Amino acid sequence: MAYVVQRGKRFTAYYRLNGKRLSAGTWDSYAKAEASAMKAEVLGFSEPSGADSSLATYFTKWLKTADLMPITKKHYELTFRTYVLDRLGSHEVTSISAKQIRKLLSDLRLEGVKPATLGQIKACLGSAFASLVENEDISVNPTHGIKVKVNQPDLHNVLEPAEFKKILSNLPGGTGSGAKLLAKMLVLSGARYGEATELRVKDFNFNSGEVFIQRRVSELGATYNSGERFKVIDATKSGRKRSITLSKALLHEIKAYVLAKDLQKDDLLFPRSIVLTTGKLEPSREIDTSQPYAAGGKRFKHGTLYSYTHGGCRCQACREAVRKHRQAKAKSKVKQTMTNDKSHLPRGVWRTTWNQAIAKSGIGWTPRTHDLRHANATLLLKNGVDVHEVKERLGHQSIKTTERYLHRLRHQQSTAGELANDFME
Repeated sequence: MAYVVQRGKRFTAYYRLNGKRLSAGTWDSYAKAEASAMKAEVLGFSEPSGADSSLATYFTKWLKTADLMPITKKHYELTFRTYVLDRLGSHEVTSISAKQIRKLLSDLRLEGVKPATLGQIKACLGSAFASLVENEDISVNPTHGIKVKVNQPDLHNVLEPAEFKKILSNLPGGTGSGAKLLAKMLVLSGARYGEATELRVKDFNFNSGEVFIQRRVSELGATYNSGERFKVIDATKSGRKRSITLSKALLHEIKAYVLAKDLQKDDLLFPRSIVLTTGKLEPSREIDTSQPYAAGGKRFKHGTLYSYTHGGCRCQACREAVRKHRQAKAKSKVKQTMTNDKSHLPRGVWRTTWNQAIAKSGIGWTPRTHDLRHANATLLLKNGVDVHEVKERLGHQSIKTTERYLHRLRHQQSTAGELANDFME
């Protein structure tokens, strides 16, 4: 007899064959599940269970249809290929036990794999096995009960306004440049990098002083995104769209920037070609190009694009390498689309620009781009903004995430350090 059992928001189809209850798959609607169960009962078969194959075969098939964010799929595939495939990939799914997974994680830990990565491995396998449990192909998820101890992140500096201004002055372009405005937007709004670089003119209400953060961009790469480098996701990381009020000074600067760049309502506010204008090649210097050179603790070879971009070399050989690279890009329509006005700003390109500005600023440490978000939260809480308002501005899913900034701030404001100074008297 064919029948359907509802499991959460999905429906599992069942039928009987030779006295045994078998699954005909799990579906999004009752009608589809019922049709599958009846078809399997009449024809006497169902779709093969994923549990009957090797872990490698099952994982590849599962990942294609898994209900995961694209960037999560990319990370899971890389994680599985790097840490699991050679060790457990050939094992049949039903033979894999919690003991084997614990041994896998233990071996990797001894090999120096960091706890955060071990946690990612467990999450990756846990998601894959969860689908089998849901379909009743296996009864127990072998990752359940396994705990991965993740060390608390080290405390680090909070970027101060004076330090930010030094970095800002060393970003490329003059007043009102795209690079400088992007940095200001990140620190004054607390937006994530992927949210800020997907902002478009239409997301701003200059009358109410708001910006609507409702999308983000992920740099998946052509291999993981049907030939396209970037994928725009119609949701924030937390899944909730939010509006943020901005200062009048920042709004005035953004409005002037939009007019100066002649941006239309659907245009990106911070595309690569505007934020990092290529410009002309700098004049060369008399340099011995026959030998490699060192810069920033790294060694570079003359006559390469890498030495010009990351090593700061402007010799004739390096300039010629850049010139050839630009000519090749101009001839290729595919590559040309990556640098037009509608192209997103790659995170790696921005990171290089940001780190170069930090090096020139001489502040003595290297804050990440994400630290601008931390600086925003800390400054708001320090000035008495309610922790719940800060949570909503940053788009945190849980108030506990926001309270971590509050705990650090209370620690900084404590007088315990001075009280202990009595020992010095």
